[in-house]
Amino acid sequence: MKPEQSSKDIIRLVILFLFLLALFSFIIIQFYKIQIIQGKKWSQLAKAQHHYSIIESCKRGRFFGNTSLKEGHSENPQVLVLDVAKFHLFVDPLSIKEELKNEIVSSIVEIFQLGKIKKEEIHLQFTKQSRSRKLLTWLGSKEKEIFENWWVPYARNKKIPSNALFFMKDYKRSHPYGKL
Repeated sequence: MKPEQSSKDIIRLVILFLFLLALFSFIIIQFYKIQIIQGKKWSQLAKAQHHYSIIESCKRGRFFGNTSLKEGHSENPQVLVLDVAKFHLFVDPLSIKEELKNEIVSSIVEIFQLGKIKKEEIHLQFTKQSRSRKLLTWLGSKEKEIFENWWVPYARNKKIPSNALFFMKDYKRSHPYGKL
């Protein structure tokens, strides 16, 4: 073997060793940056992806009036306070095509007979980049049924996911005889 050949081989090995050392050092620095410096940020992000809290509304109890007879309780007690099922309308703007949003907003305004100001608020919710935007609150079951009769066939015809507009059930306190 020639002496100049062996020195070239040694130089190549040294260069290869330095390259691998630099690459290994770069990886160690990146691990340090992710684990130590940005560790809190990444653990919060992971926790947010794995844990999701949903606050479900609860149905509270009813109160009855003290309308008892001398012998015992009345056959038909008067309900003074009760919970009435109501619904909130939400939209998932990311699942609706951009060209259909104005048409859907106009239909919502027409179905619920809303004004121009409310139409602008609803349209603003359709433009936000979010998965769940509240459009309308405290809708009755008749209003929900009327809306669903329009929405389900419309979504099917336009190939929109049926849960792009969805309802969440809530309970509203009702006082049939006024607040006491």
